Amino acid sequence: MARNAQSFLVDTMDYPAKPGAIMLVRHPDRDLIVGFNHACPCGCGMWSFIRLSAEGWAPGTVPIWDRTGGDDLHMTLSP
Repeated sequence: MARNAQSFLVDTMDYPAKPGAIMLVRHPDRDLIVGFNHACPCGCGMWSFIRLSAEGWAPGTVPIWDRTGGDDLHMTLSP
């Protein structure tokens, strides 16, 4: 099990994923981050997706997190 993984940005979702890998997902038509894929911190190599609330982004059925503070890499999330 990985512990204290350092976060780092990636451009592709490699398999297996390295703990700490983060890939930002941008709105297709606007310069707006609508979520991010992140590698499981346990080291299993799987990816998960966190959807962020964003103006103009349809909520769908996926849980959405509100983002406050910081920049694209330093934020606080709340359900």
